[in-house]
Amino acid sequence: LPPPSLQAAQNDKSLIEVLMEVSGNFSWTRGALDATGWTSWLAGLPYDHTTQLSDGTQVLLVHSQPQTDEGRGLNPSISDDELAEALADVDARLVCVGHFHMPMYRCVDDKQVINPGSVSNSFYGDMRAHYAMLHASETGHDIRFHAVSYDIEAAFEHIRQTNNIGNGYNIRILSGDVNPSWLKAWDGTSHFPTIEPELT
Repeated sequence: LPPPSLQAAQNDKSLIEVLMEVSGNFSWTRGALDATGWTSWLAGLPYDHTTQLSDGTQVLLVHSQPQTDEGRGLNPSISDDELAEALADVDARLVCVGHFHMPMYRCVDDKQVINPGSVSNSFYGDMRAHYAMLHASETGHDIRFHAVSYDIEAAFEHIRQTNNIGNGYNIRILSGDVNPSWLKAWDGTSHFPTIEPELT
């Protein structure tokens, strides 16, 4: 679960309410998935996915990083050396990740690493829905990053209607008020891609 941990809440009683909210939110989500029959389908999904583009580029898609689905992931605050070490056993030349909820484009050695961003729950202040488009042909490939505005108040209202006991936590995430610890180590610009102008 996201912080705070049980130990942290035991040491700092002011965190108990947040711990209850986070725990309640994840318990509600697990219950909703179980009740609708999606848990076993999710459990059966592959840990990662590989494919090949028409130009021959090998692609690896993972949630956090190779060999683990948790932790800080390949976020933009880690060094090139740390990134290279995490990808040392990866043959793919394009690695697509998620997990840290913000767009990223970087290269290390002969590998491109991208995060298309998150359609919600942004960690860096831009509350638009972010995504990336990969265009590939036999002569090469191109990645473009996009963002689109949406009715965030309508999203808040939908969250409230779920009666999830962790709604406050969900709304704080969607508002950009919950930030991971690695964000403090990021300089705020490195490896952030150009976002294409929003279509009108």
